[in-house]
Amino acid sequence: KKMLTLKARLGLFEKGYSPYVNLENLEQRMIVDENLELMQQLAKNSMTVMYNGNTQGYGIPVKFEGKKVAYVGYKNPTLGREFAAVANKYGQVDTVILDKDASLAALRDARNKLRGHDLIIFGFNDTDQRPHKNYGINHDDISFITEWAKEQPMIAVYQGSPYAFTKIHGYKNFTALVLAYSPNQANNFAAAQVVFGGIPAIGVLPVTAADYKVGHSITIPERFREEYFNFIGSEQEVAENNIVTLNASDAA
Repeated sequence: KKMLTLKARLGLFEKGYSPYVNLENLEQRMIVDENLELMQQLAKNSMTVMYNGNTQGYGIPVKFEGKKVAYVGYKNPTLGREFAAVANKYGQVDTVILDKDASLAALRDARNKLRGHDLIIFGFNDTDQRPHKNYGINHDDISFITEWAKEQPMIAVYQGSPYAFTKIHGYKNFTALVLAYSPNQANNFAAAQVVFGGIPAIGVLPVTAADYKVGHSITIPERFREEYFNFIGSEQEVAENNIVTLNASDAA
């Protein structure tokens, strides 16, 4: 109702605009091939590095030399596996996937499994855009993750609303933070390549959020490694890349 009122005030209905959705063919595949290129381009241009504390080589782009690198995919197994598959195109990245119902105990188990690693990339892949849903944030989990980031260098990839940063106390414990805006395949694919230097980071913050003003960004204007143009993440790649899935029962 609020959006329709705004559109009416702007005179859109006077120009032949109809608020009604044509339900015909909605069950068919909504994303056609000709739209994929546009979606990927939008994702590539919007990835925003909020900060990049690249002290001792623990920032973006990730450096593998002399380091054991790991990735944790948080509560969206599909996106987690796809990110891991891209990551392993660039170097050895040991991976733990936390499933949708993973408990705090599963997070503890993930930390224990990865204690020997020099750098962790943490993918916040299951988020919510709605403030009244607390942006999908579980405070116990977030507190654990940000405390973990004090113990080991950790890059965060947050696929959600920038407004959520006000709910993530301790988010500056991460060595670097990539804002990927939405948990979908195109953004996930672009975020992975930003982290490893496959594409430049040129996005800017579109709103004021937490300590950051609209227009903020840390730009990385050039790429350092190969760029990939087609989505990656087949079952074969998952099997080959040492990807471990943890859930509540695994950590019990």
